[in-house]
Order: sequence, then structure tokens, then C-alpha cells
Amino acid sequence: MHYRTRIAAVVAAACLLAPANAAATVPPAQLEAAIADGTAWIRAQQDPATGALRGFGADWAVTGLAAAGVHAADVKTTGPSLQHGLLAEWTSENWTAPTDYAQLRNASWMAATDFARAILLAHAAGLQPSRLSAESNLVAQLAGLYQPSGAFGAPSLFNGTVFGVLALARTDVPRSIIDQGVELIRSTAHDDGGWTYQLATTPAQRAQPSDIDMTGAALAALCDAGVPASDPAVSAGLAFLRGKLDDATGAFEAMFGANANSNAWAVQALNACGIDPQSQAWTTPAGKTPLDFLVSLQRANGSFKYTPAEADTATPNLYATQDVVRALAGGSFTADPPGGRVRPAPAVAAGTPVPTALALDDGHGHVKLCRTTALVGAPVKDVLIAANAESMPPGCVSELRFDGNTVVSINDQAAEGRGGWVASLAGQPERLAAAQAVGFGDVVALRLQHSPLPAGRVTASPAPDFGTETLMSISAAQSVTFTAGEWPVRPSGAAVDGDDFLIAGDTCTGQTLQPGERCTIRVRFAPVATGIRTGTLRLLSDSEPATATLTGTGTALQPAGPQSPATQPGPTGPQGPAGPPGPKGDTGKTGPRGRTAAVTCKTVGKARKRVRCTLKANRTARLTRHGKVRARGKTTSLRATKPLPNGRYTLRVGTIKIAVKL
Repeated sequence: MHYRTRIAAVVAAACLLAPANAAATVPPAQLEAAIADGTAWIRAQQDPATGALRGFGADWAVTGLAAAGVHAADVKTTGPSLQHGLLAEWTSENWTAPTDYAQLRNASWMAATDFARAILLAHAAGLQPSRLSAESNLVAQLAGLYQPSGAFGAPSLFNGTVFGVLALARTDVPRSIIDQGVELIRSTAHDDGGWTYQLATTPAQRAQPSDIDMTGAALAALCDAGVPASDPAVSAGLAFLRGKLDDATGAFEAMFGANANSNAWAVQALNACGIDPQSQAWTTPAGKTPLDFLVSLQRANGSFKYTPAEADTATPNLYATQDVVRALAGGSFTADPPGGRVRPAPAVAAGTPVPTALALDDGHGHVKLCRTTALVGAPVKDVLIAANAESMPPGCVSELRFDGNTVVSINDQAAEGRGGWVASLAGQPERLAAAQAVGFGDVVALRLQHSPLPAGRVTASPAPDFGTETLMSISAAQSVTFTAGEWPVRPSGAAVDGDDFLIAGDTCTGQTLQPGERCTIRVRFAPVATGIRTGTLRLLSDSEPATATLTGTGTALQPAGPQSPATQPGPTGPQGPAGPPGPKGDTGKTGPRGRTAAVTCKTVGKARKRVRCTLKANRTARLTRHGKVRARGKTTSLRATKPLPNGRYTLRVGTIKIAVKL
């Protein structure tokens, strides 16, 4: 990529080390005391009535507290907690008003950076940013301001992209969306290895000097997104920062001079990238580190000055204090809630319309992120239909095709071969996009998988053994159960390999089995020869066929026993007078069995769609195979809808069934 050649010189500079005798100058005990005093001062700024902190940058303070091990739910005096105060703010109309893509803001003038900031702060406060209330989903609000380039909000402003990546790296938004933002950050680095507030896309813009603040934020975004510190873009940014260290104080030479916030943003970049700001590489020849400068700004009351020149008696600066506490405590631009404590999401009834974040990846490098409104518990199909009707940005979904509930095509993109659209809800493992129910606050992420979907997604049981059955007879039916595994499966038919078994019933074909759902195929045994007979029942679907082995034993017909000799009649006596009519006598014995009629059938014509059978009585008949009617009509002229292959069939004339071959 082009930025690699521009930063080769500064990458090499990153390898420079400080003198061997340099050492960290802020001892652990002093560092812990500075953090504790700063935290205590921040907590003292709470408004008991609302739970919120008072002062510019007050909301950011929750991340400094979390980095120092103080949970927002525990910050309270006599009234609501800090967590409660933040929740009340982010569920107000100022934040829930839908975003306008034309204005790149909502009606309360909240922009992409506002929603990204709130996501970072909600995470630190132990709140779920996509599940604050039925009306408030910060992730969906930020998704509504996504740009095709990977930027958030105004495309020319770099900070929207940086804070968008910082925020989404801590959500269930898929990696493909975050990666696009990462690549935008990489491609817009300045020639000196750093970044500025404005997006640098031209040679003239990249030639401009970078600033400490945005370089720190950009490096933190890259490292929080998983880019290693050894990556050329990260190494170049670190080299830029290293070159701005002031030897005498350990401060970074920022745009507005050495100050608490710029210095803290640079330290947060080091924290995010796993670099000790008091290591040898970040110690000046005079033995000073960035932490030395930050600690030197602390007042006796625990707050921190914005600049060294600020008087001790000046009004304390909450914005500077929270930034310094977070940096000293090892945080980046947010921190995990202490103890992993997260406030449960509010109960929202199924069928409630809620803002929803939707991500699409067509598998060819084209990704989309948008906000729509969908019903809690609706299937993935309905969320896509809702986005097709209305989304922000507009046109997120422009075309849809389904097979039942299963997604076939989105925006004219369908699978190649046996692939398909897969869905992940709330960061869970991907499954074939079908009837999964979308929960309250779930990020719905769909990806088109062009390679074959996993095979072996359905199992069959049991493997029936029909025992013994006499030739020319048919057994009772037995059922084989097919169960869908981790992925949904769409059975398209069933077949039996072997001449001794017939399908008698099918509840599978045409259904879509969700994971764990079942269907059955019923099979009968009709042996055509003696001995052990085997066959295979196959369920055909969009996966590899599921099979069950069928077994049975055919036995010969038993010969008829010898006929008893007739009794010899006695002599006839004289005829007596006629008496009254006697009762009706018993029914006589059945006569001897007649011979089986020899019947043959053959196809007629090149198309093999007509069948003629040699049955003298020209009666209505059906020709069946495996329980299905293949042709019907008179016995001398049966018609089929498609060519008939050779094999064994059954000619049914009324209640008579005759085995024939074509």
C-alpha cells in the first residue's frame, strides 16, 4: 500500500532506544496515589439529585473511573448513581431522535462522534449501548451515519472514523465493518507517520504535519481493533510520537503546547498498543517519561491542571483530570467495567418496534452498515424486509429473494454453487440465514458465503431391520427420523437404493428444518429374492444426503399341503314325504385357487410416455412405483407425464395388484 513507502524512514526511527541508564521515574506507590487522589476528586463532582457529574467533559469521566477500578453503579451519594444518570441522559429524546443522513446528525444535533463517544462511555459504565431502552440503541444510531468509504459522519473529518472504530471494536458489529475503517485510517496517514483532525487524501494534505491528539486516537483505534504494534502504520505513528517527546519534561510537543489532554491521548495510544509509557524507549535522555509530565500537573486537591502554567488556585478542570486519570490507570479511550458487571437490559416485549443495526457483507469486499426499525423477535427475513422499506443510510437493502424463510439473494447478490447467506445475531456463530428470531438490541450481521455450506448437517435414526418377510408380500411400514444439526436444511426429496424397499410416507420434502427440528420417512419391505436384503434410504437436500441402512430377510413361499381324500357316499334311501323347508345350510368350502393371469406391460412410442398391458379386460388402471402413480388410464393405453424408466412396477386394477416389469 502507498503509505508503506512514505513512512519507511520514520519506521526505522521507532527502533531508537533511550540511553541505557534511563529508568522510570514515577514509582508505583506515587502513581497509585495520583490515581486515587484524582478519582476521589472526580467522584466529588457528582450531582446528588441526578447522579451525573458536573463540568465540561463530565461524561468522559466514567471511563477514567472505570480504568481506576471504580464502577459507575457505585458512584453515588444520597441519590441516583452515576450509571443511572448516564442511562437517563442516553434514553432521552436528545439521543433517541433518528439520525438524518442528509444532515449527518439527528434533530438534537447529535453527530457520529457523539454516538461513538456514548458507546465508549456506556461500555465503561456497565451499560449495553444497543439495549438502553426500546427507543435507544446507540449502535444503531451510529450505523445510520456510516459512509461507504468506512467513515462515520462527515467524510472529510477524520475523527468520526477514528472514534467510530474505537466504539465499534467493543460491539457485536462484524469484523468486516471494522476492517474497512482500519484500512481508511491506514491509507490516510501523513508523510511523518501521524494523523490530524482532517482526513488526508491528497499528497498536499499528507505532507502537512501531524498532531499529537489525533495520532494518539488513531493509534489507539488501530490497536484496539487488533492491529499489532509491529504493523508498519502503527510503528510509524509511534515513531512520530517518540520524536515529539520533550527531553526536560517528558511531555509531547502538542499543537497548543504541552498540555494534559494531548499528553494523555498519546499515553492512551501506548496503553492500547501494549507499550509501557515508562519503558526505556519512552524515557528521554534527561530521564523523564510521559507519566512524569502528567503527575507533575496534579494539584493538592487531586485534580489535574491543563498546562503547567495554570495556577494552583485556578478553577479545577474536570476534562483534563478525567483524561489524566484514565491514562495513568492504563486505560485507552474507554475501559472495561470493573468486575465485568453489566446492567441487565430492560424487558422489551416481543413485537415491539425497536431501532436495529444491520450489517451486510457480499463476500467480495463490499460491506454496508445501516439502521432500520424491526420488531423484537421477528425473523431475519422480516428485518431485511423492513430495511428494504426504510433504512438509514437509504438504500441499504434494494432487492430481496427468499426460499420460504431462507435468504437467497440480497441486493442481487446470491451464492455461487452451494454457498448461501449466513447470519450472526449479537455476535453469535454464523448460521444459514433463515428463521432465526432477532432479539432486542441484537446486531444483525449477514455475510454471503460463496464456498459450500458445511456438510453433514442432518442425521438419520434408526437403521430399520424389517426381519423376515415372504416373497410377494409387503411388510408394515417403519419410520426413519431425520434431525437437522447446527445448520438449517431444506429437504428436496427422498430415494431408496435397492429393489426390496418402498417409500410409504414422507413428511420431509419441501420443508425447511431448523437446527434440532425433525421429520420422518416411512419405508416398507417387499423382498424380491430370498436371503438377506439391504438397501439405503437417502434424504436429498441442500447439504450432503443423509442416509439410513435398511435390512430385511426374504423367505420363499410355503407349498400347499396335500388335499384330504373325499368321503365315499352311502346308498341312497327311498324318498320320504316332503317336509317343511329346513334352515339355510352352511357355506361350502372355497374352491381350488385359480391360476395367476400372466400379464405383461410395455412402453409404446419413442417418448416412453404410453404403456400397454396384456390384460383381456380393458379396465381403468394405475401403474405405480415406490408408492407413487407413474401412469394411469385403460390397461391397453396408460399415459404417463414423463418418460418411464425400465424396472419393477405395480399394476393396480381396482383392488387387484399385479407385479409387472417394463
